[in-house]
Amino acid sequence: MHTKNHEFGNPDCYLEFLKQSQEIIRTILSKRSENDIWNDHLTFIDKDFMATFSFKESMLKMLEECNYIRFTLNIKF
Repeated sequence: MHTKNHEFGNPDCYLEFLKQSQEIIRTILSKRSENDIWNDHLTFIDKDFMATFSFKESMLKMLEECNYIRFTLNIKF
């Protein structure tokens, strides 16, 4: 993701992050359908949470969760 000359809170930096996110999502969707990705994602979601809040996450939210796992929790996959 966006790291070159990153400045937390900088609107230009955030815009670059969004553009890169959009590019990643387009690339993913060129290889698999959103529905297939969602079905795979369901295998990782807390079932009690889904039963309580039942909603479908967007591709951007799923990407954000991957970033959280990779960069915040430092789990490599």
